[in-house]
Amino acid sequence: MFNTFKVSIGSMLFIQLFCCTVVMVIGQQFKLKQLNDRQAIHNQWASQPLTDTTYDYIVVGGGTGGCVVACRLSQRGNNVLMIEAGGAQHAVLNDMPGAYDKQLKVGKDQFWQYYTTPQAAWGGRTYNEIHGKVLGGDSSVNAMVFGRGSSVYYDSIEKNTGARGWSFKDVLPYFMKIENNTDPTADSRFHGRQGPIKVQAPKSTAPILQKYLDTLEEMGLANKDPDNYNNDDAAFPQGMWYNGVRSSTANGYIEFGGLCPKLKVQANAWVYKLLIHNDTNGEPRVSGVQFEKNNKTIKVNATKEVIVSAGNYMSAHLLMLSGIGPRDHLIDINVSPIWADLQIGTSYQNRPAINLEYAITDQSLVGELPMNTDSQIEDCVVNGKGPMCDAPRILVLYNSKINYPKEFVDIINFVTLSPPVAGSNVSVGHAFTFVSKTRAMGTIRLRSNNYRDLPYIDPNVLGHPEDKTRMMDAIAKFFYHIEETSFKKYAAIPEKPQSSECEYCKSGPQWKCHELHECLFRTLGITEFHPLGVIPFGGPNRIEAVLDERLRVKGVRGLRVADASILPVGYTFTPNTGPAYVVMMVAEKVADMITEDNKH
Repeated sequence: MFNTFKVSIGSMLFIQLFCCTVVMVIGQQFKLKQLNDRQAIHNQWASQPLTDTTYDYIVVGGGTGGCVVACRLSQRGNNVLMIEAGGAQHAVLNDMPGAYDKQLKVGKDQFWQYYTTPQAAWGGRTYNEIHGKVLGGDSSVNAMVFGRGSSVYYDSIEKNTGARGWSFKDVLPYFMKIENNTDPTADSRFHGRQGPIKVQAPKSTAPILQKYLDTLEEMGLANKDPDNYNNDDAAFPQGMWYNGVRSSTANGYIEFGGLCPKLKVQANAWVYKLLIHNDTNGEPRVSGVQFEKNNKTIKVNATKEVIVSAGNYMSAHLLMLSGIGPRDHLIDINVSPIWADLQIGTSYQNRPAINLEYAITDQSLVGELPMNTDSQIEDCVVNGKGPMCDAPRILVLYNSKINYPKEFVDIINFVTLSPPVAGSNVSVGHAFTFVSKTRAMGTIRLRSNNYRDLPYIDPNVLGHPEDKTRMMDAIAKFFYHIEETSFKKYAAIPEKPQSSECEYCKSGPQWKCHELHECLFRTLGITEFHPLGVIPFGGPNRIEAVLDERLRVKGVRGLRVADASILPVGYTFTPNTGPAYVVMMVAEKVADMITEDNKH
């Protein structure tokens, strides 16, 4: 099947991932060919030789944003090199929407393994926060959530940061340019149909999820455009996949989109240094990058610009190691020379979250869930349907008791199901719950000047009193939905608290049990996996802005950043959605900016 599976269909790795029943499917020639062909394309893009040492543009990071900006620049006739630390996508684990949960558990080589510092709100625990280390980045490993967030966020950017050109009316054309919405009822004023990222609604939904959605509608949460994050809402949202194939940016733009066949790619290559010198005007200028591949150090040059799209943590890591960042911190870490004293990593936010469980009292309402069986794989590969081809979930948007303005919701739930674990025949419901509007700011700092030491990540969880109020309100609302609404006919709170360190209140409903809510978050709380604001942009008067409104690094020529790290937070709203689609918009927009700025 794949390069690592060529020897035989008895490959140990394949057996470990999908068990013996799946091997029977792969052994049938027709299914083997379809997966083989797809994996061959993945591998081809990840195994290109390096043919030049000088390019017009170098894009650091072949993830959600990097694939977009690199492809668009190449499409316009430029000689572009995109460098990605990870390798090829996997034709099953990455491409099949239903394999999402399995991929998180066994595809560890496709993830950066970051750890937070100990958090007081978690009782001193740390947390392993993973992010995509593969072509396509997080868009190849995430939950495929399709959402641009509230228009209020974009309209607030110019008002609060002074950066022009980022209002909702300015960015909407870029969102639509990305999107190929396959839903015939999608409003053409807000949704595109010709873009490289295919989008669809789930083809099938579990009856228990429909019951939950019905309950939410009874409570007054509207079931409308699931990409409208401006008001209380509940719906089966669309996802970034189509006919059983994930719409990662690597798939949609590069490997199967056919938009940029001349793009050069170096995979499994870790960029650890920007090459900077003083130009003829005495100003710092980036002229290339240095990376490691196969234990060799390689330098490549860019005649026009270097665009860093390595994600929040690695973009900040690279800039600071290269002498761009807070001067005092870089001196402490023995980074030299220091080219620009900029406040990288000081306005970082990563929103608090918790994954809560509920018991399903009527298991007949669960329906068929993805189990990676031979018949499910076959149904998805051959027919483009079935649980391996789908990822149904309910998106719930609502306001906490302290939220204002109400049109910018501050609590988001994703309600899903998980199949029975080994030795059980009982499926469980989940509500991944997070606060989408936070006040606390965290920090990102280098551990050392050794590029292999991943950075210190301090999200400062619940570091502002409002954040705790919102989080506790979110947990209380989850229990309220289970205990006090019509949904209690089909579901119940677990027999025992999810955490063995917590206890249910002996009297009264658990949605009023504040001690339980605090204990659950202390023992089970996590981040939402979506860091933002590490390298923010802003107008000329924002001293905390690292980038100008065209995403150029201040004080360093020939260098831009284009990923989720650039999104302003703290003094404005945060985009109340998963940022993948937002990052694609940023990349499309910056590709146009780069083209305009380099015309002469």
